[in-house]
Amino acid sequence: MKNPLHPELPEEYENILDYRKISRKYLCKNIPQGGGMIKWTSFATTPELYKNIEQHINEQNKIKKPELSDEQILEINIRLSMMMNKPSSCAVRCYEDGYINQHECIIEYVDTINKTVRCYLCYMQERKVFSLFDIVEII
Repeated sequence: MKNPLHPELPEEYENILDYRKISRKYLCKNIPQGGGMIKWTSFATTPELYKNIEQHINEQNKIKKPELSDEQILEINIRLSMMMNKPSSCAVRCYEDGYINQHECIIEYVDTINKTVRCYLCYMQERKVFSLFDIVEII
C-alpha cells in the first residue's frame, strides 16, 4: 500500500521513523534548515545582562546621605580639633557614592576655607582628602 502523503517513497522506507536512515531525495524539501549559528547569538548578550543585574543590585544597596544633627556636627568638630592637636590613628566614617565607608587614618590637616580634611590612610599608605560634609563620624 502506497503512502498517500508521499507516493514516491519506496516501501522499504515506509515503516522507518528515523529520518536520518531515509535517503535525502525522499525527504520533504520544505523542512526549514534553521538559522545555523544564528540561534546561539542570544547567548552573546549574557555578559551584558550580568553587568546590568549586578548594577541593579548595587543600586539597591545604596543609601541616602545621612543628615547630621547639630550635636553630631559639634562632636565631629571636637574630634577633628583633638586629632589635629594630638595626631593619632582614628576611624573616619564618611559617605561616598551611596555607601558609608570607614577609613583608618591619621588626620593631617583641616582646610576650613575649602571645607576639606586631608588624611593619611594607615593601611593603604596614601593620602586622601575628604569633604567635611561627607564625614559622618570620627571614632
